[in-house]
Amino acid sequence: AGDGTTTKPGSRLLVLTHLYETGPYVKSWGGQVSHTLTDEGKLVVVPESVSDERAIYAKVAGISLHGVKRAKVRSGEWVVVVGLGLIGHLVVQHAVAKGAKVIAVDMAEDRLDLAKRAGALHTLSAGDKQAVEKAHEITGGGADVAFDATGLASVLEPTSLYLKPRTWDDDPAKCGRLVLQGTVEDPVTLDYMALFRREIDLITPRDCDTQDMIDSLDLMAADKLHPEIIPASRYSFRDCAEAYPKLVSREIMRVLYSWE
Repeated sequence: AGDGTTTKPGSRLLVLTHLYETGPYVKSWGGQVSHTLTDEGKLVVVPESVSDERAIYAKVAGISLHGVKRAKVRSGEWVVVVGLGLIGHLVVQHAVAKGAKVIAVDMAEDRLDLAKRAGALHTLSAGDKQAVEKAHEITGGGADVAFDATGLASVLEPTSLYLKPRTWDDDPAKCGRLVLQGTVEDPVTLDYMALFRREIDLITPRDCDTQDMIDSLDLMAADKLHPEIIPASRYSFRDCAEAYPKLVSREIMRVLYSWE
């Protein structure tokens, strides 16, 4: 720590911006380096009560929280989360922490079980042709907010069907909110009338802000956010070539690397 800084050597920190030489690599964000330089304003202090294994999920938890904030999820609202990978699962946890009533939707039974452990009141199989109808029955007409965390462009429009239509002359603030939470690489095409008839708001959160990471760490410190609900597979950093394909194939959901 240089002269005039308040952060002390030995502090546990998340580094938001690195200044370093990338060498021959075209694309490198600096997450896996032994030494780095940064400005003190680009640091987030990890609370003492938050373990290292929780703290490393501040970034991905911040991404999920940013979507929850952008959707203005409120206590007592019905929220449907479609796609229960790490981002979608943490959307469930953040929505529950806000006091929302969550319905979790996925094809994988084990991911539905994890969402239930995370506080989802109901789970539905994405392969169930009656899933939307069941959600409308549970919620009494449809959800207030629906998150598509699948990353599949084709799923966004079906996800909108979980939302409650705004009735004529009702409060304009009660429009259903459709959140494109997953990163979609393919072009997104939506039937305009499908959104127009029910007057649905489309929200596209972008990554996360520093405050989202800080708030996620605070929730971990308050024991209201539990990334460890999703089991982690442990690998040596030397075995990353074995681990990454398993993540891509959905065989595993979380990896913790040992750097010894």
